Amino acid sequence: MDTNHSSDQQSANLKKEFVTRQDLHFELEKTSIGKTPRSPIIYGAPKVHKKDIPLRPVVDYRNSPTYKLSKYLANILTKVASKHEFSIKNSTEFVEELKKTRSRPGDKKVSFDVTSLFTMVPIPETLEYIKQRLEEYPDLKKLTSLPINDIMSLLELCTTSSYFQFQNQYYKQNYGTAMGSPLSPIIAEFFLQKLELTKIKNNRLIYFWRRYVDDVLCIARGRNQDKILRDINSFHPSIQFTVEEEIDGKIPFLDITIYSKNDSSLGHYVYRKPTQTCQYLNFRSFHPRAHKIGVIDTLLTRAIRLSDDDHVKEEIELTKIILMKNEYPPSLINDRLRRVKIKLLQPPNNKKDEEIKKRIILPWAGDVTSKIASYLRNKMDVDIGYFPGPKIGSIVCNAKQKLQKPRAGVYSIQCNSCPAVYIGETERDFMVRIAEHQNDIRRESTTSPVAAHMIENDHQLDPNSFKLVVPENRKFFRKFKEALHIKKLTSKINISSGVNINPIWSSTLLNFL
Repeated sequence: MDTNHSSDQQSANLKKEFVTRQDLHFELEKTSIGKTPRSPIIYGAPKVHKKDIPLRPVVDYRNSPTYKLSKYLANILTKVASKHEFSIKNSTEFVEELKKTRSRPGDKKVSFDVTSLFTMVPIPETLEYIKQRLEEYPDLKKLTSLPINDIMSLLELCTTSSYFQFQNQYYKQNYGTAMGSPLSPIIAEFFLQKLELTKIKNNRLIYFWRRYVDDVLCIARGRNQDKILRDINSFHPSIQFTVEEEIDGKIPFLDITIYSKNDSSLGHYVYRKPTQTCQYLNFRSFHPRAHKIGVIDTLLTRAIRLSDDDHVKEEIELTKIILMKNEYPPSLINDRLRRVKIKLLQPPNNKKDEEIKKRIILPWAGDVTSKIASYLRNKMDVDIGYFPGPKIGSIVCNAKQKLQKPRAGVYSIQCNSCPAVYIGETERDFMVRIAEHQNDIRRESTTSPVAAHMIENDHQLDPNSFKLVVPENRKFFRKFKEALHIKKLTSKINISSGVNINPIWSSTLLNFL
């Protein structure tokens, strides 16, 4: 089935409608389909911490026809769904919730987990609830100029065009959303919020309920966890929870172990899964020093923030041992520990009022990159980031299906009746652009230099001369190389010379073509 074409056509129809409405033109630009969309592909991510190591199906939606549209809609919906009383953003926020919580004798700590949330979430019911929330949200016009009905039309498009390919076969997902779609997390979030407001908010059997995505920590009154499980599983037949009970008064949740203290408060310290290898970026690896400092600071910050007073010293010492096993110098670890403690004692910095610096990413090549970064910082008010290059893991093991990339770059067309040549550039497959040139000739287009040359001189195109001169996906480099190749021509069809290039550069670089 030509699923990609079907999705493109639906998107094109909506865009055609929006073009006639000037108030939506700006929104349309944000959701445009790229010039080289491709079908999503599915692959499996092993769950190494689960029995028998099952695969988590993940769909790579990047560059798919509805990817940009899905990201745009997800950004709107995320703001609408924020500040839900039962949701937590991260482990640090969860620890702050624990500090305010007291348990009673007889209470039971349990964790609930949804079985296959994304692929089982009921779309029609959830979209109805999303529409209700959009109608209730007071500041929607600050987020988008799209009317609610248009938002819902776009959501329906994105959720009904869930398809992917595997081993050159196309499949359509008929239920739920896919892991990998930008919309999947927020759609699942809305469904669970509806469940919680219906089943949890006024449930007297529940003393404490906090959720991160589809993982829940619950403190049940009077050991009523089985009743709670039956109740939440009755909300919708497609969404079913499983339950795990505390063992010896302890239960893991996210990367935290929670336990009950004698004074009824809840203690906490860092939890490490049985599959944890404690292998991090080795200090001797060929990576920027800033990345290695980041590893130290991250682990020490986690040890301090996630551990209570009874465990923080022990956790810091364990973190030091782990870092030293990864060959980090003890002196550097102690220096970073001092800095981390000072930073954590300072009040949070409100970055909203600060001007965001431009950021430059440099490929890491050792000391020479450090010197370039230092020079740029002195000359420009910028932040510098580093890209260390491909990792060994991505080279040794990369089982994802490989799709043929569009043959983008600089191309040439030879006239069959004279020596004249046309040089062009395209981000799409160059044969698509060639077909457009041929169509211009058939239509006798006067705006196409190629068509104008053939028609005015009664010349013929040489179909065997189509050639991708330089493969190039990067826009600036593609246009730069196009201009160089145009300059090299002695007899050319081109009217434009392309981008302006400094004569010093062009005279030097032309010798290398």
